[in-house]
Amino acid sequence: MSQPRSAEFSLLQAIQSPSFTPRQRDAAALWQLLLDGADLGLVVLALTRLGPTGAAAGLSRIQAEQGAARALLVRALGRLAAAVSTAEIRQALHQLLDDPDAKVSRYAAIALGKLPHSSQTEELLLMQLQRAANPQAQRVLAEALGKVGSEAALRTMAQLHQSSEASSSAPLLTQTVQRAELRLQRSLLRAQSLPGEQAIDVEAQFPGPTQVTLRCRSGLTSILADELLAARLLRLC
Repeated sequence: MSQPRSAEFSLLQAIQSPSFTPRQRDAAALWQLLLDGADLGLVVLALTRLGPTGAAAGLSRIQAEQGAARALLVRALGRLAAAVSTAEIRQALHQLLDDPDAKVSRYAAIALGKLPHSSQTEELLLMQLQRAANPQAQRVLAEALGKVGSEAALRTMAQLHQSSEASSSAPLLTQTVQRAELRLQRSLLRAQSLPGEQAIDVEAQFPGPTQVTLRCRSGLTSILADELLAARLLRLC
């Protein structure tokens, strides 16, 4: 049995403590704190510790709100879903993809991009991408598909890449689609690898002297060179 709280207890102050563990009955109050202006990250952290109970309270509250408040709740639900993934949350996010509020729909797509792959999720995201009329919505959906898509998403990204390149009015869309393509290609290649197969053969040896070009972030060149020289992997010419 939990100890009774003092009369001075404040849930708003409590969530600012890294060690705070909320009680099950705090779920609804935590969502209300978010609407009252509390820090989103702190509220989501507390809700994460409640697990499915915290998520269920959020789903109920989303149905009761409209406008900016509803969008904020969906944004928080998306962050919570990354840690507390349930069938109910996924189903709710699927439905919110069709929400008439563009911001709500966008937050739902972002959240679905953080969940494990699901063929149903991919199909719904692809449908939304086909309907999307503006580059901003297309970018969000492409970003999500790049994280959870499969061969179907890769084919769509290739088509979208071509059409976006043909139009110079959406450079950000082109960049997003390129990133999504690369991410999907890498994911599919990893999935095709046989169990136990190494992507890099660490025992392989070059047949003779080989020229290798290395790239690194600006400012790190001298550090990389020192490390390679110390390991006798670099010869200065």
